[in-house]
Amino acid sequence: MTLIQECERNGQLLFRYRGQIPIIFFLAEIIYLFFYPYHDDPIFFHHSYWYLLPVFLGYVIRIQSIGHAGERSSGKNRKQQVAEVLNTSGWYSVVRHPLYLGNFFIWLGFVLVSESIT
Repeated sequence: MTLIQECERNGQLLFRYRGQIPIIFFLAEIIYLFFYPYHDDPIFFHHSYWYLLPVFLGYVIRIQSIGHAGERSSGKNRKQQVAEVLNTSGWYSVVRHPLYLGNFFIWLGFVLVSESIT
C-alpha cells in the first residue's frame, strides 16, 4: 500500500468517526483529572474543571444543531447531496456551520485543559 492510499484510508476512517473521537478525548481528560497526582489541591481542581466549559459548550451547540435540523435539510450524505431546503433555524440562523463551531469549542477546551498554550 502506498503512502497516499494509506493516508486516504486513514482520513476516511477519521471522517467516519469524527463525532465519536472527541468523546474519547473527553473521557480521557476526565480520567486524567481524577487520577492526577495533585487532584486534592483545590487550586488545580478549580482551574482544571473551568477549562472543561468550552467542551460542554461545544457539545451543547452540536446537540442542538443536530436536533433542530429540519426535515430533508441535512443528513449524512456522503455520496450525493440530499438537502432540498436550506436550514435556517436554530443555530443555523446564527452561524453558517454550527457543527464546526461546536468542534472548535470542544478542541479549545482540550487544549486549555492540557495547558499547552505557552
